[in-house]
Amino acid sequence: MSSRQSTQRLPTSLIITLIFSLALFFNVVFTHAEPAQPNNNTDILTPYTANYTANHSSLPISGSAQRTLSKLKNGNYQLKQTASALVATITETSEFQLVDGNIQPQNYQYNRSSFSKQKSTEMTFNWAAKQVTGIHKKEAFHLALDAGRQDSLSYQLVLRKKLKQLMAGESAHDSIIIPLVDKDELETHTYAVLGAETIKIPAGDFECLKLKRIRKDGKRETTIWFAKAHQLLITKILQKGKDGKTYELALKDFKFSNN
Repeated sequence: MSSRQSTQRLPTSLIITLIFSLALFFNVVFTHAEPAQPNNNTDILTPYTANYTANHSSLPISGSAQRTLSKLKNGNYQLKQTASALVATITETSEFQLVDGNIQPQNYQYNRSSFSKQKSTEMTFNWAAKQVTGIHKKEAFHLALDAGRQDSLSYQLVLRKKLKQLMAGESAHDSIIIPLVDKDELETHTYAVLGAETIKIPAGDFECLKLKRIRKDGKRETTIWFAKAHQLLITKILQKGKDGKTYELALKDFKFSNN
């Protein structure tokens, strides 16, 4: 049997599951690069490019993901991530401002293309009117906007910021709570800080801070590792589903703009 024939017989549901896992968990092509060295001039808003490998325990294929953080001409920042596997592609973009030291999202877009089908979500944050408006599944929505509310991508930067404060001794909390807008709903994510751990991934060996998301149903587990010496860049994400299957995203290479 040829490789092409084997790929065509993969269950459609498994392929879609892989694509969703990439989008949900920090979906981030370069040639393989040597691990970047620590740079004291970087911080969580230093522009960078990071490339990841993505694997699903049920599929004999690997996906790829890339994430970029850049500063725009209007002074705002943009966090963008793309993920692809076989015939599906996902793109997520968050544009945000830094206001009084806090990350404040302005616009968010999500687009998924698979098997000639398109799905999208978009939202705009109006902080003056304290309202977020958008479209999800072709339906318009309007939600009240409270202080600190993030979009489905910008909250990852808030996680890094809060962990950096923890490392600097500015915070002693053993959990992190972040309010956000997920699709067309207001949600709250809670993460437990599990401490330090050294991991080995394609990009090298990294001493990381380890977080685990606390879910009410307890049917899924999500664990995230952040590189302590590289401005808490996400190095690995591991999800275990209620069916026992795993999804893993691992850092392949990365580069800060001032390295």
